[in-house]
Parts: sequence; structure tokens; C-alpha cells
Amino acid sequence: MKIYLAAPYTSDNEEEISFRIKEINLFAGHLMSLNYIIYSPLSMFHTIAKDNNFPISADFYSQQNEEFIKWCDYLFILCLPKWEKSKGIKEEIKMARKYSKGIIYIKIK
Repeated sequence: MKIYLAAPYTSDNEEEISFRIKEINLFAGHLMSLNYIIYSPLSMFHTIAKDNNFPISADFYSQQNEEFIKWCDYLFILCLPKWEKSKGIKEEIKMARKYSKGIIYIKIK
């Protein structure tokens, strides 16, 4: 199974972003240990954005995200605090529905 793993990202608070990145990386690692094929845009783009001074807004990554949502079987949403307010997650859900992908909400702690 191929999984696109989404979580909230954008924040004015660096500690909140660091928390989100750590949590998604831990959960992605967990899924990988269960032999799932994972694509985690936050895990990939966070470092690229920092190293290239790219924006962290959802709009900048929309085209990249859509291509990987086409690729996946399921959109998993890691429901970290404030996930329901995330513009990026709303867009990812819309894309997943457009391509008839399963959507699974993961609530931890």
C-alpha cells in the first residue's frame, strides 16, 4: 500500500513546526517498519525549504503534492493539534477526493 502522509505544517512558531516534523517523522518511520510505502511531504520538503529559503506556505507545494496524491492509494492525515485549521490539509483532502483516494485520519496521544 502506498501512503501519502499529511500533517499540519505552517506556523509562526518554530517550536510548533519542529514538534510537527518530529511527530510526522516518527509516525512515518512506524509505518515504514510495517512495510508500507510512505511519502511524507513534510519530511521531504522541510529540509529543502530551509536549505533553499523556499516559503513554507501550502500554495508553493501544491503541484508537488497533487502529483504524489495521484500516486498514492491512501491519504493518511496525522491529526496533530490544529490539523483541522490547516490550509494544506484541506487542499490535500480535496485532491484525494478528486482522485478517489481513501482518506484515513490518524489520532495519536
